Amino acid sequence: MDFVSIDFETANQEPTSACSVGMVTVRAGKIVDRWYRLIRPRPFYFDPFNISIHGITEDLVVNEPEFSGIWPEMGTRLRGETVFAHYAAFDMKVLRAALDEFSLPHPTFAFGCSRNAAKAAHPDFLRYSLSAVAEQLGISFEHHNALADAEACALVVLDAAQVLGATSVEGLYASHLLGLGAVFPDGYLPSRYRSPHQRPSPTVDLSSVDPEHPFFGAQLVFTGALESMERTQAQQLVLNLGGHCAESVSRKTNFLVAGLQDLRSLRGQTKSGKLRKAEALKEAGQDIEIIAEVDFLRLVGGAPVPGQRNSVAERYRSSQDASAQDHSRPHLPTIIFEDERMIVTEEWSGVCQTISVQLKPRA
Repeated sequence: MDFVSIDFETANQEPTSACSVGMVTVRAGKIVDRWYRLIRPRPFYFDPFNISIHGITEDLVVNEPEFSGIWPEMGTRLRGETVFAHYAAFDMKVLRAALDEFSLPHPTFAFGCSRNAAKAAHPDFLRYSLSAVAEQLGISFEHHNALADAEACALVVLDAAQVLGATSVEGLYASHLLGLGAVFPDGYLPSRYRSPHQRPSPTVDLSSVDPEHPFFGAQLVFTGALESMERTQAQQLVLNLGGHCAESVSRKTNFLVAGLQDLRSLRGQTKSGKLRKAEALKEAGQDIEIIAEVDFLRLVGGAPVPGQRNSVAERYRSSQDASAQDHSRPHLPTIIFEDERMIVTEEWSGVCQTISVQLKPRA
């Protein structure tokens, strides 16, 4: 089992205020490297409450480098790894905030939470804080020392793997109610623990990430029903290509994938709220592409083509112009519901096709 564990301590309530970081590297189930750095935090002040937790004060870090000074070495240790932290959401928030504070690009890596791993391996534990889990596993360490916490985190993950019979991170997460998160350039997917009654959520497979693909580092939103697959399957394809998905359209959205729209749920509108907002943002000058399902399938199924995002935009604009000379791609279908029938009209290569489908009565 190969991974890296990490822990941050902060000087105050600001997520940019990392004042120390510890990292532990695990190879083949053994700890092979430990790395620790003090950091001059930004903003440079220490809350007495934080000092009471970790004992780090201004005088200990006043001559230490800021986060940007340690990032070159730290980033090398993170890129391409699977990274674990206990309460990973906190450490990933600190990392992303520090990168943004110094205008540093986000690396690409998958991450998991050792707390979630402990929950999967030991559902009978009453508490899952790092100190509580370590105590129940017989792990002795100096809590809130970043390096000691990172090592304890690694030991918790290794214990979970042993209990659950996993020999790799992929094996640990594939069948034990866990979902890896991911950090991408300008993107983030949280790690998850689901109960046996929850539907599985997409996980991250970084083996197929290609920085040249138009979805790499992009945020995608889906609207309407897809005909070719379930939405969770489509989201998985996006994650595997280095993109990430959101539930709503915002200024961070790069692509909106438009599926079939159920007019009965649109409250008198002809387009979904997501589609209307995307069109408004596009009209205002935002770089957002609105693509049909057929374009999405072409992008996830074919070889990545550099600059393809622009060609997608051109195809979409051409379809909106609806020039009589250009029938290179289909228009978004028009869907009407009438007397429990769905009538779909779609133009393809200059031919207008209408399909009528009898719908099942609602229960």
